[in-house]
Amino acid sequence: MLFERIFLLLVGYLSIRFQGQRVERFINLCLQEGIPVWDVYTTQNGTVVGKTSIAGFKQMRLVARRSGVRVRILKRRGLPFFLARFWKRTAFVCGAFLFILSLYVLGSIVWFVEVRGNEKVPTATVLQAAAELGLRPGVYRGRLVVGQLARSLPIKIPELSWAGVEVKGSCAVIQVVEKQIVVPEEKPFGHVVASKSGVIKKIVATNGKAMVKAGDTVEKGQILISGAFIVDEGAEVRYVHAEGIAEAHIWYDGIAA
Repeated sequence: MLFERIFLLLVGYLSIRFQGQRVERFINLCLQEGIPVWDVYTTQNGTVVGKTSIAGFKQMRLVARRSGVRVRILKRRGLPFFLARFWKRTAFVCGAFLFILSLYVLGSIVWFVEVRGNEKVPTATVLQAAAELGLRPGVYRGRLVVGQLARSLPIKIPELSWAGVEVKGSCAVIQVVEKQIVVPEEKPFGHVVASKSGVIKKIVATNGKAMVKAGDTVEKGQILISGAFIVDEGAEVRYVHAEGIAEAHIWYDGIAA
């Protein structure tokens, strides 16, 4: 008996319920057809239950239709069902683990690179420079040194005065500030002239050519620094906006009454 129970647990068996008016005839037909049925008994509420093998349950479906009896599974016992439940749980656990691992791996990779703040510098230029420095779609976030990358971008792109890099999830945002190129206003040609008469104390020409020197006496309207001069002998005349510093001693006449 013990070996028989062990064998049934190894191959698996089913506890089933019989419903219908001709249950006894159904069981007899099963036995005649060689379908194993055992431990048949009637419960207190009149339900007939029993046990059969996995293969026997498949075979008795035809007999059940012939006899008008319905057969329902109450319990599944044995190693095959245990392994099936274990495999389902293992597959679920493995699937959940792989799902979490996939989310972690996908979240650790930069999939998008966005450029903000640029107006004159093309976005493609910034992305190309960032890719050469190691920031591109598909790169692992742990390999990025955002501080060094931000410092290197303005070096590679001289038109940028500043760059910042921030990684948000799977997106890297490059914020840039472009240099403001100031074009100096072109000044018209002209001379520096004396506004009053006096004796030159100091003369410094920052642009143009000084026409007087310290100690010279000048008259009002006299050219002190000329905007038209020859740089080298025989060269053409150069015309500029004369600038410089001129200091002089001046005097005033007065009449006392």
